[in-house]
Amino acid sequence: MIKYLLGFFFLLIYHGHTVAADVSLVTADSCNIPAPTIRAERDSTCSGQPVLLWAAGCDGTVKWSNGLVGDTIVSRPANTRVYTAICEKENCPSPASQSLTVVVPIPDIPILSASQRTVCAGDSAVLTASGCPGAVVWSNGSTGREITVRPAQTTTYTAICRTSEGQADGLKCISCFAEPVEVRVADSVRPVLISAQKSVCADDTLSLRVVGCPGNVYWADATDLTGKLRVIKPLVTTTYSAICKVGDCSFGTNLATVQVGPAPVPVVTTVRTAVCAGEKVKVSASGCDGIVTWSNGQTGTEIMISPEATPTVKARCGQGDCQSGFSEAIVFTINPTPPTPLVRNRKNECPYITLDLMLTLQQTPRTKGGRYEFRTAAAASSPEVVHSGIAGAGTYHVFEKSAVGCYSEAATVTITINECLAPVPVCAYFPGSVQIKADTSAGPLRLIAEIGGSASSGEWITSGSGTFSAADSTHTAYLPSVSDFAKGIITFTFMTDDPDGEGPCESVSASMKVPIHLPKPSVPDLLADSAIIPAKDSTSVNNQMPPIGLIPVDNTKEVFIPEGFSPNGDGINDRFVLGNVPDETNVSFEVYNRWGQLVHQEKDYKNDWDGEANRGAAGGGKKQLADGTYFYVIRLSDGREFIKFLTITH
Repeated sequence: MIKYLLGFFFLLIYHGHTVAADVSLVTADSCNIPAPTIRAERDSTCSGQPVLLWAAGCDGTVKWSNGLVGDTIVSRPANTRVYTAICEKENCPSPASQSLTVVVPIPDIPILSASQRTVCAGDSAVLTASGCPGAVVWSNGSTGREITVRPAQTTTYTAICRTSEGQADGLKCISCFAEPVEVRVADSVRPVLISAQKSVCADDTLSLRVVGCPGNVYWADATDLTGKLRVIKPLVTTTYSAICKVGDCSFGTNLATVQVGPAPVPVVTTVRTAVCAGEKVKVSASGCDGIVTWSNGQTGTEIMISPEATPTVKARCGQGDCQSGFSEAIVFTINPTPPTPLVRNRKNECPYITLDLMLTLQQTPRTKGGRYEFRTAAAASSPEVVHSGIAGAGTYHVFEKSAVGCYSEAATVTITINECLAPVPVCAYFPGSVQIKADTSAGPLRLIAEIGGSASSGEWITSGSGTFSAADSTHTAYLPSVSDFAKGIITFTFMTDDPDGEGPCESVSASMKVPIHLPKPSVPDLLADSAIIPAKDSTSVNNQMPPIGLIPVDNTKEVFIPEGFSPNGDGINDRFVLGNVPDETNVSFEVYNRWGQLVHQEKDYKNDWDGEANRGAAGGGKKQLADGTYFYVIRLSDGREFIKFLTITH
């Protein structure tokens, strides 16, 4: 009930008297606005699925109980929800409409069990799901409350419960994932036989051991002998093997041959035999299971030597009392150190505000085929000066480098730049330049810009509608759009930044046309035969719905590829797992970073990638890739190919 003050009152103070004016309060029982009638396109829905609601009989503004406004709204309830609405006109509200309930059924999570948790290679196990009132959909694409699996390797299975298709409302809602069940394949037990030495003298003692066997070990040459560790004293060259028994399964080890006789002569190698005076190099010896002794008295399979002191080096192998002969000798050639350059300090000559560092040199290189290099520090390994022809004020270091790569001592030179009244812009005598090229040999399209002169940075632009991994980088990758494939040829341009803003210098650019070829059958249409992931309640007005997350549910023909994963070791989504890959299908998997560099590659992918790099500089130490967006290229042996982005979030 809304009360309105229709009268008024006031006080009059006159000669000390107070007079009250006529006061009247009028109460309106209602604004005479009829309650709207509300409807829904259906009275039940799956969690997170959109439902259209509308109101009739209101010529004002409809306000809903969930806070939205409008004759028509779209809601995505996470749980069963009751809706009402009022009609408001000129600040007068109507009574509430009738209540409208939208039921959100959430299927029970199935409980999984396995007839066997460990099977031998080729054997099967029966998986059972209980507690699901509808259809059970398994993570391997199978359906049914009971399925038989024959895993080729240790595999983890899970399942969801989906409401029956025979329901009157026609809904196919899904539950959360069931607690997974693992079926171990004993074939994944791969015992390894390790010999302490590969060669010994006659009657020497050594040990053999088997690792990676969770059961009992039986030796092939001595059936009455068991145990993972064995001590032997062979008289002749002998080959050994063992069997690992786990339950009813048997698995053979590798063969280990122990050579009996003189120690083998090692093979010695080095990176190069022509070295500079004062340089140290590493020499290595291989093929010796004992102790390597070098001709200079050092021991070990790898040593560092100074060829000036040891111009010739060789090695031999010792195993127990057995000693091999010396190896072939490595003979080094010592190249002399070039003389230190002769330089003098210089300053600019106006109107030029830079100086060519070559003007600081007082003579040409003194070694045959030598040249000068200007660097930022007094070490030959320090960065080289990028544009030595337009050097600014500062201290620089010049080296003479001989034709065989030997460096002189550094000569230090100082450049002084005096101010000029009317300086000539650098770009006037050192203009910017850019050359571009495309690399389509593997993975995503990679674009490379080589800039020079006064140009130092720039940006890529394109006539297409695809995506650059880094448009402001000279090395970038490009993911074409669907319309790019339709056009067939796309123009790419790299434009350098203006070097002096409003000055006389201008940016430069280079363009090229690149064919864009449509790949083989592509990324699956995730909208086909899919179900909505249970989500928090969210709404949108007048059919302007936000994106909805979709997952394939019952589609064994299309490959499911996740948009990302989180390899943080919490046991959830730690691997990049493909779904619905047909049996006996080989999967080739490549991952590229934002600069188009290959960082991970597998020729036979087994759904086991945990975000580690195994290619390029990042993969040298098996390092985890940083959070971010990456390209992937997936090729199936049936001819299908998928190229898209994925996101790694730890």
